[in-house]
Amino acid sequence: MIVVWLFVLVLWVLFGLWGGRMATRSGLEYWIGFLVGFFGGIIGILVLWLITRDRAMENQRRIQYGQPPYPPTGYGTGGPNATANPLKVCPHCGRLVVESARFCQYCGTAFTMTAG
Repeated sequence: MIVVWLFVLVLWVLFGLWGGRMATRSGLEYWIGFLVGFFGGIIGILVLWLITRDRAMENQRRIQYGQPPYPPTGYGTGGPNATANPLKVCPHCGRLVVESARFCQYCGTAFTMTAG
C-alpha cells in the first residue's frame, strides 16, 4: 500500500515539475504551473498546454503587426527609477528586463547588442 502512495506522490511531483517548466517557457510564473500540474495531473497539463498555446499565438499575432509581445505600458516603465533603469521587452517571452541586460532573466534569450 505504501508503494502505491509513493508512486502517486512521485507522479504528482513530476506533473508539477512539467507544469512549472511549461509555464516558465510561456512567460508565466513557475509556481503557478507547478501547482496546476501537481494538483491537476494530466488534466492540469492539458489546461497549461492550451493556455501556453493561446499565449504563443497571441505573441505571434502581435509581432506580425509590429507590436511588442506584451505592451510595456503600466508595468513599471514609468516612475522614479525609469531613467536610472530603462526597460525593454524580451522578444521571446514578452517580459520586461533592464535595457542593459545581455540575457533575459526569465527565459534566457540572448539579446543582440546594438551599437549606439
